[in-house]
Amino acid sequence: MSWPMVKLGDVVSFIGGSQPPKSTFLYEPKKGFVRLLQIRDYKSDKNLTFIPETSTKKFCTKDDVMIGRYGPPVFQILQGLEGAYNVALMKAKPSEKVDRDYLYYFLKQDELFRLIDGLSQRTAGQSGIDMDALKGYPMLLPPLAEQKRIAAILDKADAIRSKRKQAIQLADDYLRSVFLDMFGDPVTNPKGWEVQSLSSLCKKITDGTHHSPPIIECGVPYVTAKHLKKTGLEFHKNPWYISEESHQAIYSRCNPELNDVLYIKDGATTGLAAINDYDFEFSMLSSLALLKPDYDKITSEF
Repeated sequence: MSWPMVKLGDVVSFIGGSQPPKSTFLYEPKKGFVRLLQIRDYKSDKNLTFIPETSTKKFCTKDDVMIGRYGPPVFQILQGLEGAYNVALMKAKPSEKVDRDYLYYFLKQDELFRLIDGLSQRTAGQSGIDMDALKGYPMLLPPLAEQKRIAAILDKADAIRSKRKQAIQLADDYLRSVFLDMFGDPVTNPKGWEVQSLSSLCKKITDGTHHSPPIIECGVPYVTAKHLKKTGLEFHKNPWYISEESHQAIYSRCNPELNDVLYIKDGATTGLAAINDYDFEFSMLSSLALLKPDYDKITSEF
């Protein structure tokens, strides 16, 4: 069965928001006022803002597909709130040919994000969406019934992923609780444990290269912060490689070995750590730190 391929902009309208004057803002609900939505509101209710309903014509419902226009990260695909929306957001309004849930998942695909994010970095100042690229992006357009079936499958997958994320968070919280119960607060040290510097417990503490070499299709594995997850190293899911020459130039600085501890030291996931269970050589980017325990003093797991 062959389905048509259309340009996204031919079947979806993108409607920008408005920015009422700050002098009209209230920070508590009031009759005749509506919530003003910004990108940050989709993550937290800590910054509630309300404006007169008559001050704007740009409204959205909980089911509308909203897009964060600026970053970082640019091109966040959002849903679930209703109110008026400001200039940092725009509404993706599907035509009668496009199911809204299908559109939501279509916009969330990694390939489209990488395109828009990559183009946004080429502009000076605040990163924003290249609208020509977005509107010109090809969209496979099955019949509406098939779109709804695809969206329903992705809904189930999304629910499973969300539950898995919650389970991981609960496990993390439990581990912290057990640690505090066994050892006490590591800052106040109420149990009076001996304190030593990390450098005195490790044979080596360093980080990866500060001059990222070119990525190639096949070569020596090159590990970055994106490969380190709460579940451990996941290099196989999105492998990067560098040349043998590049590897040799930087390996002496940071030579990861089995059971070394890797630690994300900057970026959005700072603080994640994992024990290296890879028994092959690889190089690392500077976003990762390497800790080689002195096994006479401390274990990798501790």
